[in-house]
Amino acid sequence: MLIGSDTHKTQLDVSALGIIRLQLVTAQEPKDLRKNVLSKLGDIIRFQGKSMEQQHEVLKSIVDPDLKKCQLDDAAEMLFLGLKCSDPNEKHRPDLAADVWPLIEEMKSSASHRQG
Repeated sequence: MLIGSDTHKTQLDVSALGIIRLQLVTAQEPKDLRKNVLSKLGDIIRFQGKSMEQQHEVLKSIVDPDLKKCQLDDAAEMLFLGLKCSDPNEKHRPDLAADVWPLIEEMKSSASHRQG
């Protein structure tokens, strides 16, 4: 039972991390945040099927305008990671150590290289 409890706690942590990521990018309250972002952004396949101009328009309607240094592509990555992590179905959430942390490190490294 303890192992199941630890797994459940980890999945709750992943979900909370997802909501926090969404909040950081959108500057919105957590209530209905996942639903609101998903309704504007859509799934990743539909989003990637749009032109770059359409993608940027969608992102501008979601991303906190005070994030001046944030590139819209980075914001999209953070939003989609936030959506994955906060999936209501625990079984669809990524693994924190194997999936989430490497993506965060990759985003961090990418941002560092762009800044110089």
